[in-house]
Amino acid sequence: MLYKDYMPNRNSKTLLETSVTTDTFVDVVSLTTDNLIAGTYQFVVSFVASNPDTNDSLYWRVIGDRPSPVFIEESKDISDVEPDSYTFQFDHPGGAMNHTLQMRKEDIAATTIDVIAAGIYVTRV
Repeated sequence: MLYKDYMPNRNSKTLLETSVTTDTFVDVVSLTTDNLIAGTYQFVVSFVASNPDTNDSLYWRVIGDRPSPVFIEESKDISDVEPDSYTFQFDHPGGAMNHTLQMRKEDIAATTIDVIAAGIYVTRV
């Protein structure tokens, strides 16, 4: 309880290990915040993914209140494990926020991509 009292505007959601097996976007981790007061907030989505095939790409995006463009991660070698993070600040008028990290593989024949960890974090700055 001390943690929540100390950082009353911190909201985060973490997922531990899943696999991306389809070529259509699927939800990996979602965050719906409590009603937050108006102010400037920092948004962070991060993940670590293992893509075992250098010929396949991982596509990811954030949907919800602050949508992102589609990003493409490309493997460099056969045992590629890549951490990634997307961060920005924004003014929020107040209220709840909804964010979802979605991923897909390049095509249906592409190798399964393992997501080792993923998280969404929103805090007032």
